[in-house]
Amino acid sequence: MTRVILALVAALVLFSTLTLAQTRARYGIVLYDPPAGWARQEKEDFHLLTSPDKSVVLIFLPSKPLNGTLDQAADEILSESKARPEYREEAGRTGGPHTASGGRWLTFTFSYADANRPGQYLYNWVVLVAGGGRYATLSTVATSSSAFNTHAPTLSRLVDRISLTTTIQVEAGIPPLTRYMLDETEDFLEWLMQVPFTDAQKATIDEEIRGSWKKNDRKEIDGVGEVLKARQKLAALKPAERDVVRQSALDDAIKQWRTEKDSPSAKTMIEIYETAHKPIAPGNPPLTRQNVDAFAEFLCFAAGQTAGINYTPPAEIRDKLAAAVAEKYASIAPAQRALIARMPLIWASLRVLWPEISDAEKKKYVDAWKRDPHLVELGKQFAATETAQTTSTAQTASTSRTGSPTSIAELQAKMREQQATYTTMSNIMRMQYETSSAIIGNFTGGWTYQPRWR
Repeated sequence: MTRVILALVAALVLFSTLTLAQTRARYGIVLYDPPAGWARQEKEDFHLLTSPDKSVVLIFLPSKPLNGTLDQAADEILSESKARPEYREEAGRTGGPHTASGGRWLTFTFSYADANRPGQYLYNWVVLVAGGGRYATLSTVATSSSAFNTHAPTLSRLVDRISLTTTIQVEAGIPPLTRYMLDETEDFLEWLMQVPFTDAQKATIDEEIRGSWKKNDRKEIDGVGEVLKARQKLAALKPAERDVVRQSALDDAIKQWRTEKDSPSAKTMIEIYETAHKPIAPGNPPLTRQNVDAFAEFLCFAAGQTAGINYTPPAEIRDKLAAAVAEKYASIAPAQRALIARMPLIWASLRVLWPEISDAEKKKYVDAWKRDPHLVELGKQFAATETAQTTSTAQTASTSRTGSPTSIAELQAKMREQQATYTTMSNIMRMQYETSSAIIGNFTGGWTYQPRWR
């Protein structure tokens, strides 16, 4: 992977010469608990939470490197803010350790004339939270001081409980491996290959990177550091400019990965690339393994929600599904083929959406999934599998016998369970478009997935 990263850096330099992104919600490096009833909206350069009465908006701005002190970062914001009409300081600067993140925080409040309401003012509470070499800015804008005071307890709780991915250590080392470094590397690779990864692929990449830290593999550790530097350069480019760099870097990356036959990380990257791009069945659009795996993970999530459990499809089922869908792909209706092709984006969108919506909203989606008999049946199969596994574990703990009739029976039962799960999932994937679209359409409106840059 290291050589690939260096190739990207070289491509960035060349481009500059020629022309010059769980259970908590997340924006950039910030992990937070969304307040109940607040509406969420994500734009390319910021993230909004709006109070139920629409009198307060909380704006998450892109994180930045902390090149100086947090006070210096605040000075820059204040300098711009003082240019607002009828600027008034409402509360002076305060700060200190931020317990939940392990970093530091700083806050101040000011008001200014509201151009849309003559004689009225907007009240702006700014909070900076820093840790791990970066800082995040949260800017709360209220239509009046009383509106701010009404929602202040909710806002304070949110700020107090914020975590930063830059301070969440997952492996010791020099430097320590943080959640931020893992996320940035995965986001970079998703952008490079132009495909959102499945949960299984993310887990594999996490394991590879964490393994480098455990072995103190300096080459790979330094390579992750180069990713972080390259990401900063990429974030400063326009989308069209990034695409020029991406295509050049991807071509070099694929060539390099194919030459590193003894590198586990290079092998992983080639497998993911081919899963996402190499057709396993011809058609318009052609079928890829990535499409099938994303559909399978989505179905397991939705069906699991109907039964109140989490279920991850084992490799055997994913392999059989890919083969079955590929075999029947030519007979699948065009609209259904197009839906299957969209599944990586749909599943990635759901993973982003789910932690950030209220329990009441989640219940609406789960209730809709419960109205689909295919998903309910799948959920029952998952629940039966979970019960059987629990029983098997208890029996294994109480006996050391191997190859016994009981063990053989358990193996046969497991094979029957997997066959039933495979059959149900395969049938759903080959359904008429209207049926499977209804399952997916319960949550997708207005949500899109894109790599994070800050």
